[in-house]
Amino acid sequence: MWPAPLTALTVHIDACEEGLESRRRLYQWGTTIVREVSTQMQMHGSSTRVESDWLAKAVRSKDRKRLEAVQELSRQTHTSRQTTRKGQRDAWVDINRQIARVVRDLAPEGSKGKFFERYSEGENTGRLELAEWLKRLFAENRDKHIAWFDPYMEDVGVALINQYGFSEGNYVIFTQKLDLQLVDTWHEHILYWNSLGPLEDQPDTLVGTRITKLVSACRAWKEQLSSLRMKVVGLPEGTLHDRMIVIRDERMEPVVGYHLSNSIQKANEN
Repeated sequence: MWPAPLTALTVHIDACEEGLESRRRLYQWGTTIVREVSTQMQMHGSSTRVESDWLAKAVRSKDRKRLEAVQELSRQTHTSRQTTRKGQRDAWVDINRQIARVVRDLAPEGSKGKFFERYSEGENTGRLELAEWLKRLFAENRDKHIAWFDPYMEDVGVALINQYGFSEGNYVIFTQKLDLQLVDTWHEHILYWNSLGPLEDQPDTLVGTRITKLVSACRAWKEQLSSLRMKVVGLPEGTLHDRMIVIRDERMEPVVGYHLSNSIQKANEN
């Protein structure tokens, strides 16, 4: 076993005459075996904590430290990555990566999905554990495209995305829009929200509706702490049923996905 990582090698072939101690170098060859070097730098800003009654519900005093940690903004940590490669392309690298992809597809890793208890059961940490899981998931995919499908998304989901999301990522919420007979300005919300103007210019919806909570949460995050690259897409009623989180890379190829049993604001209640 090598005492340290091997980065280069040299081969010497020497010859010596019988009965003499002197040697003569016949051949010398060497090469580096480092194909690329990657560096990563993390800058940690001041800690910003956003308190959440939804997260704090039923949490016991002994778990306050965990609650404080999960309420901190993830985007206060900025990561810079740089990769330097040598000019010569090695044929075996591309072949090895292709084999690795095939093996990964044939024998995928175990799911990182979890089941979480009701927040009123056990140690009353079910909702806290869910938030910790979401925070790790977003951190592992900080530069990815994350789509959250939830027909009944409210302000809680908007808060979690803003709390655990990163400036390098792209986030889209797909939710069910309200009946146009109930809120006849919803189509104006979609237009303003996605392309035509800032949140301040949006028309108001009926007070107390789910969409009102969602829009108010977006406005509050934008005004107080600035928002992420996030869009909300309203789909016709009946288009969505299941709740899912789908993560894709920069080529929009799927990375991982999870099925959620409840809308996030009702998580851990039943």
